[in-house]
Amino acid sequence: MMKLFANVTSTFLFFIGIIVFSTVQASTLPAFIENGLDDDIEAAIAQWQVPGLALSIVKDGKVVFAKGYGVKQAGGASAVDADTLFTLGSTSKAFTAALFGKLAGDKGIALNSQVQGVLPQFSLSDPWLTKQMTFQDLMSHQTGLGTYQGDFMFFDSDLSPNQVFNKLSLLEPAGSYGDFGYTNVGYFVLGQAIEELSEASYEDTLHKLLLTPLDMSATTASQRKFQRSSNRALAHTLHHGQVQAAEVGDYSVMAAAGGISSSAGDLAKWMLTLLNGGKYQDKQVFNPQLLSAMTSPRVVVGKAQPPYTIFNNSNFELYASGWYNIDYQGAELLTHNGGSYGYTSSVTLLPEQNLGIAILTNSDSHLLFETLKLEIIDAFLGLPKRDYSVLAQSFFMPQLQAKQNRDKALGELVKNAPSPEVALSQFAGLYRNKAYGGIVITREKNSLLMTFEHHGDLSATLEYIGDGVFLSRFNKAVYGNNKIPFSIIDGEVAGMSFSVDGHVEPTPYEFTRIKE
Repeated sequence: MMKLFANVTSTFLFFIGIIVFSTVQASTLPAFIENGLDDDIEAAIAQWQVPGLALSIVKDGKVVFAKGYGVKQAGGASAVDADTLFTLGSTSKAFTAALFGKLAGDKGIALNSQVQGVLPQFSLSDPWLTKQMTFQDLMSHQTGLGTYQGDFMFFDSDLSPNQVFNKLSLLEPAGSYGDFGYTNVGYFVLGQAIEELSEASYEDTLHKLLLTPLDMSATTASQRKFQRSSNRALAHTLHHGQVQAAEVGDYSVMAAAGGISSSAGDLAKWMLTLLNGGKYQDKQVFNPQLLSAMTSPRVVVGKAQPPYTIFNNSNFELYASGWYNIDYQGAELLTHNGGSYGYTSSVTLLPEQNLGIAILTNSDSHLLFETLKLEIIDAFLGLPKRDYSVLAQSFFMPQLQAKQNRDKALGELVKNAPSPEVALSQFAGLYRNKAYGGIVITREKNSLLMTFEHHGDLSATLEYIGDGVFLSRFNKAVYGNNKIPFSIIDGEVAGMSFSVDGHVEPTPYEFTRIKE
């Protein structure tokens, strides 16, 4: 079980721009942090082609580092600083877990209470599963749904929160209840429960109960406010080795799962509070018992993965509530990364060392947020300096190259494809999935065009490659190039198995062709 966070007195130090402020004497900082960190980061962002990065470190109740590197927009001159806003992605989940826990505690509701006790309209495809589901199950990803299941349908769509909520009963679980399946759906439901208990919006409740008491004035769960900010980093991705602007999706409906935006400076306050038993300055924002519940492991994720296993004795990953628990060189790491279109984030705590590290970047195509974190941790643990970026690139770049080779090979299949079994015009029409709704396919010369009922600005060109299979090329790179197999029965097109890139959602959607 997780030890309670150290109850140390927190004295927050304000910082401005990219200048580092600290009450810790420079001589008390590890040599790498004091003398080598700046050069290391500058080299790493160039190596990984990351336009901008912001970092904050807290130690022993103080902010010891808060700084920005690079630029907000590739090719631009506006520098990132400690107050620059980035989208957090799934690092938002720890906020949602804490917010729900605080509300539930105030209302006398246990974390292992059944969801229907607060949301009677909550319904999954299995009535038994619906009745069994607890808030703790949602927070620890033990719902029975598969990893990322439903994400294509719910993110960046025109569905309202009520529509998303009602569609949950149409999802056929791809996993087993009690097993780990990382889902954003569970945290969406927590967001709905927060609104029910507070009788206010998720955004307003987050501000009232967490952000305002913590003086996190820049942080917001409103995508509109983020986009209006004059000090925000713009989104980027790598496409065929070139940095380019990334299309940012609409996260407003799924804000509780991944829609918060914050800065390195604000996250320093969040980490100080977590490491101080829920107390910020002289305010007890939430109680230590809630922190213990949030950070106590609930489920085995699996074996630890690189880069944690590089030169280290990491064995297993566990999951608590909005936090991964990882053993690392004899220390316990509480950590959670976030990834969204064009951004990555990482918040990591080492409670026994009273250490916290927050890293934000405006690119989604790298492992710098992991490698930099480990280099900083090693410095504070007194371990030898190791260049994790070089090591991580040894397996990251081949994976990237393999994806490019796959896309090239699929393109060659298009060039050498035979004629379809049936005429292209026979593939045209309306296709329906009971959960998603409709997809329309139309004939476009020698290819097909796919459009989506709930994604108005999304389309995909379908090019035949053989055996009833088409290659999909989406107008948004994040969805990938994928094989779409069609079923042909007695010479008629009956349906298709639709999928997007596995990083968006690995579970396919089965569509039936609707006969006129």
